[in-house]
Amino acid sequence: MGFLFRLLLRAFLSDSQPKRRYGGRAKTGALRPGARLGGKAYVIDGDTVRVSGQRIRLAGLDAPEVDQVAKHQDGYWFRQGKRVKSALINEIGGKVVSVTVHRYDRYGRVVGTVMHDGRDIGEWLVWNGHAIAAYGEQYRHVELDAQRHRRGMWAHAARYDPRTWRHEIQADS
Repeated sequence: MGFLFRLLLRAFLSDSQPKRRYGGRAKTGALRPGARLGGKAYVIDGDTVRVSGQRIRLAGLDAPEVDQVAKHQDGYWFRQGKRVKSALINEIGGKVVSVTVHRYDRYGRVVGTVMHDGRDIGEWLVWNGHAIAAYGEQYRHVELDAQRHRRGMWAHAARYDPRTWRHEIQADS
């Protein structure tokens, strides 16, 4: 009886604790690429949400940091990142979403596609000019449309690519 218990325990642990690291720190019960999860979305910033206890980084885009600024057409400066976070909260905050896992990033976050009511939230962010297409071509055509129609950040008098903003902030530190 003890042998059978140890055998079953070993099989269970080998399934729930993957040895591979998907681009980030492996966690107990880590989700594999292609896995799906669902639950209420809690917005952390413009490109990161928490769903079912997992931090999810939206795939294929980069949104402004919460403290990132931009210059409005009327000449005043404002916190663009805070505005993007608010827009995402209004769209999915506290609502049920589904996530398809792509991989883990270097910070241990799940990178995935977030869907709500059949709509890709990453595509929605880029289409509205709240984020840029980054780390691949997934949303590039949507970004070009947002630029052409001057939606969101593309209507601002001065704006910064989030990657450039982070680099400059780190250089100043």
